[in-house]
Amino acid sequence: MKRATRPPGVSIANFKLGRRIQKVRTAKKFTQEQLAEKIGTGLDWIAHIETGREVPNIAMLRKIARALGVNVKDLIPF
Repeated sequence: MKRATRPPGVSIANFKLGRRIQKVRTAKKFTQEQLAEKIGTGLDWIAHIETGREVPNIAMLRKIARALGVNVKDLIPF
């Protein structure tokens, strides 16, 4: 598996959060499209979160956690 590299201009914290969300999502066998549909957002937004280009606010983080069947603390990698 190819190791992901942090895009230029993306903070380490945002990148780690996005990678953690991606890891949990794939472990739960959700596609980005399925997650986006379940939380009522666009596929592009999920992709941007997973690369650290966007950061979900706490309300969206709760929606993501609920959709994936985990606690918010399980999505925060620090």
